[in-house]
Amino acid sequence: MTVGRSRLAGLTAACAVCAVLWVATVLTRPITPAVAALGVQTTGSFALNGQFAGEPLAHAAGLRFWGSWSGSDAHTGALALGPFAAPRLLRLALGGYPTKPGNQLYLELVPTGAHLPVEVATDVGERWRIIQLALPPDWTGKPVILHARDAATGLGGWLAVSEPVRGGRGTGAEFLETLTAWSVNGLLFALLWFAVLHRLPGGWVPPPWTPLVAAGFVALLGYAAFWAYFAHPLFGKIVSGGVLALALVGAVRGPRARAAKDLEAPRLAKFLACIGLLYIALLHLFPSALDFDSLAANRFREGLPGDNSLPRNVANALFHGEPLRQPGAEWQSSDRPPLQSGWLLLTLPVTHALNLDERTANGTAALWLQSLWIFAAYGLFRSLGLSGARASALLPVLAISGFFAQNTVFTWPKLSAGAFACGAFALWLWPRGDKPAPAGSPAPSALPPVLLGALLAGLAWLSHGGVAFSFLALVPWLLCRALSGAGRPFLLAGLLFALLAAPWLAYQKFYDPPGDRLLKMHLAAFEGFDSRSAWQTVREAYGRLTWYEFLAHKQANFRLQLGIHWQKFCDPSFAGAPLRRDDEFFRLSRGLTWWWLGLLLLPVALAGGGLRPMGRRHATLAAWTLLTILVWCLLMFWGGKAVIHQGSYAVVLGLFVLLSAWCEAAGRWTIALLAGLQAVSFATTWAVSNATIHGPLNLLALGFVAAALGSLGFLVWRGPCPASLVPPPAPPPLPAAAPPGKA
Repeated sequence: MTVGRSRLAGLTAACAVCAVLWVATVLTRPITPAVAALGVQTTGSFALNGQFAGEPLAHAAGLRFWGSWSGSDAHTGALALGPFAAPRLLRLALGGYPTKPGNQLYLELVPTGAHLPVEVATDVGERWRIIQLALPPDWTGKPVILHARDAATGLGGWLAVSEPVRGGRGTGAEFLETLTAWSVNGLLFALLWFAVLHRLPGGWVPPPWTPLVAAGFVALLGYAAFWAYFAHPLFGKIVSGGVLALALVGAVRGPRARAAKDLEAPRLAKFLACIGLLYIALLHLFPSALDFDSLAANRFREGLPGDNSLPRNVANALFHGEPLRQPGAEWQSSDRPPLQSGWLLLTLPVTHALNLDERTANGTAALWLQSLWIFAAYGLFRSLGLSGARASALLPVLAISGFFAQNTVFTWPKLSAGAFACGAFALWLWPRGDKPAPAGSPAPSALPPVLLGALLAGLAWLSHGGVAFSFLALVPWLLCRALSGAGRPFLLAGLLFALLAAPWLAYQKFYDPPGDRLLKMHLAAFEGFDSRSAWQTVREAYGRLTWYEFLAHKQANFRLQLGIHWQKFCDPSFAGAPLRRDDEFFRLSRGLTWWWLGLLLLPVALAGGGLRPMGRRHATLAAWTLLTILVWCLLMFWGGKAVIHQGSYAVVLGLFVLLSAWCEAAGRWTIALLAGLQAVSFATTWAVSNATIHGPLNLLALGFVAAALGSLGFLVWRGPCPASLVPPPAPPPLPAAAPPGKA
């Protein structure tokens, strides 16, 4: 009874927090005119609401818009707004194609006639984006006129502009909306996760891996939701609503007994929430008018492509009943696996009902999925022999790596794929969890972990196909298992994987073919669409190479992995941050930053015996990562293209864990050294502003950064944690009992 009441109290408190954040968001997000009764003059095709009917500006209240499209791209015209007193920071909504030759947007200072261009880096398209322009100090308070001119007549030859605005994104209000959406999504996914966790049969999987396995079942529900929405949007909404309702009942009325998995998992979930909060606050450390997708694509490293929006586009199309097949689109719906889209569809009915910004709601939901690397890293640490306390203490250190910060916030589904792949690897090779699997056939109790590993492998592949390199690296081991007569469980695992993959393969082949663009791009350097099979494309691409060119390409891929610029390790300058970010983003050797200390300290760890209890596991994980790199570099077609984001993130996750564990085994002081060095590197390379995202600090976000770091420190410091997975020494035998009648 007490357990049920505590769960209900926790759920009530979480709902109250979400409600307070939602009310604050509703009150702060309206966008209103900054100048009352602003005068306007138009010529030509510029007209009130003359923009192309695309995505409206959300939360605009009483705001006027003018556009030059008015029915055709060929129309031209001009607009003059004002005069009005020049603010210190001019903010307005912009649409269309202001960078097209012939289009202009500028401010005129009335007393002198001086002009100040309103420059934007990229076109906006058939939607709205709030931009802001800092005016010269000597302009403030003086009368100015905003001019927009359209002299472009070709495709996209129009632009649209609003009157000056107050409120909306760029004022700090966007952080509140992101925090609200992240919290609401987190509460809903937590309900699903706890409902699954409480019902995982004991003994199926080692306790350190139950958090990831439970999250895998939630992702499986998302995969089912994808197909439900594909059948019909109403059916999908019924499925999503029913799943969430059952989760609410299951989370509150779960089993009262506290199994081993119930001791580790909730505490680990707190680490996941605190690290997610840290990333959300860092994302908004500098106010920006960009939407969530664009902000994530520019906050840590500028100019990333729109890959993070592709799963959202599919999910929203399914939710609103729009066709997925878009002839002439740059990317087909079949080019990206559907798991993240299904994950978004689980909570989309609720966030849509709350009228949360669509991009923010979907982006924060995807962020929870990408955060599953925390569960995978913890499982690997524990499987390598670290105690729960030390494994959890290493998670905040990993969190301040640029690799994890960038790829958790920029939600192309590569990090979730790597997390699931690492879970599959561990459950396949170490099915008992607490000790290495015995030689020969696995015990009957090993079958559930092997099947659950197949489930995670299927989910990894349905997240992102890059993990295929890691699975190919396991083929020699699987063949050895089969030849030794212990392959039957893996035949069943293969069948389970095929059952998961078959619907998506059918979708790619029959509904929106061909679905093999990424395969051709990476393995054959072909970026277009044609009727050739992937195998034919690869064969013909290699047929055009000489042996010298072939070897040169592969050599360039391997050379890229070893290209460490040691001098950049000791360069904390802000001026060098863009180059350091690029290096860490592309190069595996630089992406590991200060974790290379683990390799330098490996002899110390071996000499001290710190790796002896689980040395075979360390060697196995190292062999898997190295073999994956070998397969990856050999299969990537163009030389020098084996960059981090075009490979398997399971490799990077495995290397971070291995190197951290080697530092730990060499001496706990090394972790403090690693954390200190990496904190300086992260603060000067990734947390700082850049050419796109800059300006005064958002003090509210800065406060949440401090709160998240303090909470992580408290979690590391407080309370007992489950003991190491290394088997404890056997107790001495008890003395034999004396025969009856004798002393």
